[in-house]
Amino acid sequence: MRARIIAAGFIGLFCALPQTIAATGLDMPGSGDTGAILSQVAQAQDSAAKRGAMDEPGAKHAAVISQFFALINDHRVSDALAMMSPELVPEVDRAGWTRQFTAIKSIHVRDIRPAGMGGSGPCVEYKVTIEADVSSEAANAPIPYYGWDDNPNLRWIHLCPRGDQWLISEIGTGP
Repeated sequence: MRARIIAAGFIGLFCALPQTIAATGLDMPGSGDTGAILSQVAQAQDSAAKRGAMDEPGAKHAAVISQFFALINDHRVSDALAMMSPELVPEVDRAGWTRQFTAIKSIHVRDIRPAGMGGSGPCVEYKVTIEADVSSEAANAPIPYYGWDDNPNLRWIHLCPRGDQWLISEIGTGP
């Protein structure tokens, strides 16, 4: 399982993320971004209401995912890593995840949709459409540039409960 997670992280899953902290204990990514995050969540809720696909827990999950990417966009890498499960980003891999997130010049969520819901267990999966600008200095490196296409980019984000918070447990380029 650990090999699968590491391989997924380093073979093009996303970029970088780790560790645990209470999402409720995080500051929002900046006073200017708070409105943008809430707007994204509201758009996800409105869009989902039209589809009938995203319920109240889905809106909370969308807020976690939006906050995660907003932290990366604000270059608050350690805060973003703290929203990830320790299994996804063990201490020995933290530097690699940090390098990957640091290479992202900007990243924005465009859409969040439920995917793989109703499976066994407490974890949930979302298909996230993002636009990212990755540093050209990383263009010749397999990580973190690997897996980034012309925008938009798709990522499948798995959230799992840990206590009273939701942590990112997987990030993939496919379901």
